[in-house]
Amino acid sequence: MLKMFKINTSGTRNTTDTKLVRRIACEDKFATLQRLKTSISGLQSKDARQRLAKYGSNEIIIKHDKTKLHYLLKAFITPFSLVLLFLAIVAIFLNSSQHTLNLSPAIFVLAILFISAILTAMQNIRINTNIQNLINRISRTTQVMRDCEPQQLLTRDLTIGDVVLLKAGDIVPADVKLLKSNDLECSLLGEEDTVKKSATNYTGKNNNLDYANILYAGTIILSGSGIGVIFATGKETVFGKVVQNLSKINLENHLFNSSMKKLTKIFLTLILVIVPVVLLINEIMRGNWENALIFAVAITIGITAEVMPTAIVNNLVKANIDMPRIRATYDN
Repeated sequence: MLKMFKINTSGTRNTTDTKLVRRIACEDKFATLQRLKTSISGLQSKDARQRLAKYGSNEIIIKHDKTKLHYLLKAFITPFSLVLLFLAIVAIFLNSSQHTLNLSPAIFVLAILFISAILTAMQNIRINTNIQNLINRISRTTQVMRDCEPQQLLTRDLTIGDVVLLKAGDIVPADVKLLKSNDLECSLLGEEDTVKKSATNYTGKNNNLDYANILYAGTIILSGSGIGVIFATGKETVFGKVVQNLSKINLENHLFNSSMKKLTKIFLTLILVIVPVVLLINEIMRGNWENALIFAVAITIGITAEVMPTAIVNNLVKANIDMPRIRATYDN
């Protein structure tokens, strides 16, 4: 169920979190209630307000101060784009000295430049949109026990120790340990395969985070019902940590940009090798450096069209190999 999460258990913080979840999953429900200083009747409003002040609201806040225009402009200032721009300028300069002005080579290069920049910008914007969509998975309101009675509260007002009432169609608002369950089935990824959950204490020796009595924020309740106590909220939930890790991704190093950098190195190498060689050979044989330079630029532009499909296929193949290796899944 948690195969979408690549959790590093070698780091101190993640190891501590993993041990805490395991301890809560293995211990008796009354021990968990005692640990969280709460009861099956839930928190009192005064206590809940104090906890909210201490732990913060149950929401994941990711700052997005970059506009779509920013990503688009930034996409034009990359090594790959600068190489293409240089080729376009050279093509225009060389053709302007001829009797007939031929801008088709420059237009072709500029078209590749714009397509590359737009694809890069779209990739970066899509990553940020996906992060926001993850955050929006959490329900806005949740039924919770407060002052010994069920109340419908905003999800952001929930805190550690709150007892939540879950039913079919609900989205789990925080990391929860089940106290009671009735034929509860859920799905974390919206997959067809459902996972059965119960309030039974975990007694296995597995060191992963897939426990039968633990529900993570973002989990969809497909059928049945249950009562659980919240032990982690907001950015401290497993879901919150995933979103935070996604938001910290260096967009310059994702697969698409990485391949574009490799492609840029190839172009620079070709320019530094082909242009001098062609100029030297043509100077020796014909003595016309201008035509030689045009020919060298034409070769470089031609190679661009040949290498681009190869780079795209390489991206797809590499992603297909890497995703199973990191135990990642995706939905269409």
